Amino acid sequence: MLTGMPAFDGETITDKLAAVVRGDPELSRLPEKTPQRIRELVQRCLIKDPKQRLQAIGEARIALDQWMSHPEEENPATVGAAALSKKWIWILGAVASLLAITFGWMYRNRSPTAGRVVRAYIKAMPNSSFVVIGGSAAGFALSPDGRQLAYAATISEGKVLLWVRPVDSMKARSLDGTDGAGFPFWSPDGRVIGFFAAGKLKKIEASSGPPLTICDAPGGRGGTWNRGGVILFTPGISVPIFRVSAAGGKTVPAVPLDAGSASP
Repeated sequence: MLTGMPAFDGETITDKLAAVVRGDPELSRLPEKTPQRIRELVQRCLIKDPKQRLQAIGEARIALDQWMSHPEEENPATVGAAALSKKWIWILGAVASLLAITFGWMYRNRSPTAGRVVRAYIKAMPNSSFVVIGGSAAGFALSPDGRQLAYAATISEGKVLLWVRPVDSMKARSLDGTDGAGFPFWSPDGRVIGFFAAGKLKKIEASSGPPLTICDAPGGRGGTWNRGGVILFTPGISVPIFRVSAAGGKTVPAVPLDAGSASP
């Protein structure tokens, strides 16, 4: 607009967009009498790095107002400063709008990112087997981030332990102190595993450490752990769902049992 020619040229729209991405405008085309501060302001509007680029046209107005207040510091011969200020605001506004449209078009038409395909083969470690109770598995639980699997498995001596295995690995490790574990479930942050063993609801760090008892659960059949630090669980068959603090404490019925669904 100021030079009488486009900052970026090309035969097609695609060519012009490519020129915007690859090159920088030639500020030497600006009129010789263009003040240095204005040149710097134009350059800031055209910087490709969005963190360094002028963030809003209001910033240009402030810069122009400051220059207007003391034009003599740079060019004593400047006249019609008010008119020039308005002209520059329109120019910089047009440049900012052009850049917004250009980069918005580029973002919309960018190549889609290929999705990552994950294939996992789940198998018990050698000399161990998954635990099945009443025809169903006694517990598989995927961590909230989908990267780890907790499960109960029997070792060669018939001892049931809780195991943890990264999904992208074929090796699992057992957690000491989880004898008789079943029906595991994860804490929301994926650091702790809840499980049932020896008539208790317990928890253990997924990395290591001794298990801690939360409350009684004579025949625990499953649980879930929310972000508020509350665990909902079933302490047995044909009983209501209870709630308890993950830190331990008193258990309270959370959902009453429908009498019509109770086993005879």
